[in-house]
Amino acid sequence: VVGLQDQIVEVDARTGTCLANTVGNAAILETTDQHVIFLERSADVGECPHMVVFPGGHAEPSALGFDSQETWREGGSIVSSERVVDVLFDAILLEIQEETGVKRKELGEPLLLGFSRRVENHRPCMSFLVKTSLSASEVVARYRDSHVQDRFESTSLDSQPRLELLSHVLDGQVAGAGKAAGDGDGVGQAP
Repeated sequence: VVGLQDQIVEVDARTGTCLANTVGNAAILETTDQHVIFLERSADVGECPHMVVFPGGHAEPSALGFDSQETWREGGSIVSSERVVDVLFDAILLEIQEETGVKRKELGEPLLLGFSRRVENHRPCMSFLVKTSLSASEVVARYRDSHVQDRFESTSLDSQPRLELLSHVLDGQVAGAGKAAGDGDGVGQAP
């Protein structure tokens, strides 16, 4: 792994993209009444404006102590793989809290569902299932009535019953964040 890391740093240090190509994350946030939560992205975001998405984002390199190319080169081999996994799993809980207003103590442990590659920017993405102790109406009220740190990223929050969403997915009516390994053309582009 260290040899591979050195090669990546050598190539990416010239372009400055080493810390920019993050692993994305997205969560199916399921409520106690078996609804799934969605956000509509605002026009003010650079990625996927006006699209309906699951809560998500990416882990920040600073969570591992990497604030620059120099700190990456100096300390990259010190970080354990267990620490990286912890940061990746913690990042989805942080994104849910920042985007919906649901508190950490109201979220269950993230269950990793799999990996995909986004169609638009080809970034890898981790998909999770996270359950909350709140009902759909409580999550909507939390978003509407409380401080939501990343509120500027979205214009609305809504929910749909899990089984209804599943039927739309199976019918091919829902665009996703990417395509899974082994899929043909996949989904992921706005209709």
